Amino acid sequence: MKGRTLCKVIALTESNDNPYALRFEHAYYQKLKKRHYSEDLVRQYNQCSKDTAYMIMGTSWGKFQILGVNLYNPLGFRNSIVSYLNDTVTQVRSFKDFVELITGENYEDVANNIIKELDDLLKKRQSMLIQDFREYLANELPEKMELVHFIRRYNGAKYGTSQFLAYLNRMLYHYKMLK
Repeated sequence: MKGRTLCKVIALTESNDNPYALRFEHAYYQKLKKRHYSEDLVRQYNQCSKDTAYMIMGTSWGKFQILGVNLYNPLGFRNSIVSYLNDTVTQVRSFKDFVELITGENYEDVANNIIKELDDLLKKRQSMLIQDFREYLANELPEKMELVHFIRRYNGAKYGTSQFLAYLNRMLYHYKMLK
């Protein structure tokens, strides 16, 4: 059950649960091209040019906004990107597989830990003034929390940065709305 809850929280946080969402990540696209990352798989399944393949790899796709480069390798997606956008079951499976890949742990275990930590944070928020809670999130949130590691690995946000805090606050908001 908590696995489904985490899926919903991340889908809402990343794309407002839109399976057709996409976001071009220009900096990542440039990095891929500079490193001459192989685009062969993407070209094969999308029948496209080299530049378009790099664009696909440098774009975050679907409900969970997984980068194309991660979908094709290492997640092993073997179809066109359009078919991915039209297949929410595959999007959920890719998300769970990606979580296992970046954490090295079973998805349900990760989901249980993160949902428990979100519950704990919501309880803490109820007992604090909003400014004190913001201060806690910015300066005192234990770095060893599974939630912190998840955000860093999944979103790429560094602990304590405004990007990290914005992502965490969006997760908390969506989780609270689901409860």
